[in-house]
Amino acid sequence: MALVKIISGEKNSGKTSLASKLVMEYGSRGKRVAGFLSVSESKAKDSYFFKNIETEELFKAVAEIPPSGDDGWRLYDFSKFYFSDSAFTAANSILEKVMDDKGDDDSKKPGIVVIDEIGPLELSGRGFLYSVQRLIREFSGTIIIVIRESLVNEFINRLGLINPEILKP
Repeated sequence: MALVKIISGEKNSGKTSLASKLVMEYGSRGKRVAGFLSVSESKAKDSYFFKNIETEELFKAVAEIPPSGDDGWRLYDFSKFYFSDSAFTAANSILEKVMDDKGDDDSKKPGIVVIDEIGPLELSGRGFLYSVQRLIREFSGTIIIVIRESLVNEFINRLGLINPEILKP
């Protein structure tokens, strides 16, 4: 079972910035880090991308206004944002790849996985919740999960986590 660390804070409190710093710190120590960060390319923060930590590939995941001509976006009643099916498929693939890496050389496997961020979509049973649950059960390294402070207790209870380390930005 994985060691789970939760980065928790309010909106715009620096959760992703702390996760990015930890990625850099672990990487500088020679540790392989996998997963994704949620990044915005605008000051308005009206859209977000999943950034694959290993490849730096960006997947537009969330937007107030979905791209025209792309039907793969969903609006849920708990959010003002639309969510991209293909980006969440990519995020799930990133997490599944970590678990499906059955190579013999542990030094080539990630020791740390970052998931930025768990939100109402996952707590409703969608998004990448299943992959996160599987990762917590099967991964033997450290998982760093970014989540808003108001959702932490619900997430801990839903996944049955016992005393995860809580980090504040």
